[in-house]
Amino acid sequence: MQAVVEVNPKKLGGVPCFAGTRVPVAYLFIHLAHGGTVDSFVEDYDSVSRELAVSLVQALGEALNETSWGARKGCSASWTGWPGCMLA
Repeated sequence: MQAVVEVNPKKLGGVPCFAGTRVPVAYLFIHLAHGGTVDSFVEDYDSVSRELAVSLVQALGEALNETSWGARKGCSASWTGWPGCMLA
C-alpha cells in the first residue's frame, strides 16, 4: 500500500503532507469544510492525485470508526455501515 501522508522535519517544518508533495493534508479538510470537493481540490493542487486524497479520507474515516465511540455504538468499519451508526 502506498503511503498517504508523510511527516518530514525538513519539509514544511514537519507539517503532515500528502506523500511525495509539499501539500499539507490539512488543506484538503479546509477545502472540504468550505464547500469544496475532492475533485476541485486535486484540480487546485495537481501534485495530489485523486486516489491519494480519497485514500486519506477513507483512512481517516476508518480510524475514527475504530475509536472507542465507534466501537461502543456498534458502527461498521465499512463506509456502507455508516448510515446504520447510532450516535445518540
